[in-house]
Amino acid sequence: MSYEQQTDVSTIVIETCCNCGIRFGLPKEFQDRLRDKGEDFYCPNGHVLHYSDTIQNKLAEAKRRAEYLEAGLEAQCDETAKEKRRRVALRGVITRTKNRISNGVCPCCKRQFKNLHNHMKTKHPNY
Repeated sequence: MSYEQQTDVSTIVIETCCNCGIRFGLPKEFQDRLRDKGEDFYCPNGHVLHYSDTIQNKLAEAKRRAEYLEAGLEAQCDETAKEKRRRVALRGVITRTKNRISNGVCPCCKRQFKNLHNHMKTKHPNY
């Protein structure tokens, strides 16, 4: 009778407990799983340990934050451009109104008068 014995070869990673300082070994595959999932594990003296966020998680969070800030900046730029266009349009309206008044055209009733000042004083006193 013959049988085959399969032996698994695994790399052992040495860890140090941050609470008590004891050094202990973990299989590399187990350490990888703990890092990926962020699960808790224990040192031989019973202290709870865990790995902080992985670099991939930190990078993904930084990308999300950058995209959020970029979208906010883009919206702010659009709002600034819109406000600038509004100011330019308002300046044009004011200039046209001033020019019409200087030519004797009443801004209220759109009629032309030789003495616009008198007309405004009598017909539109609250303007």
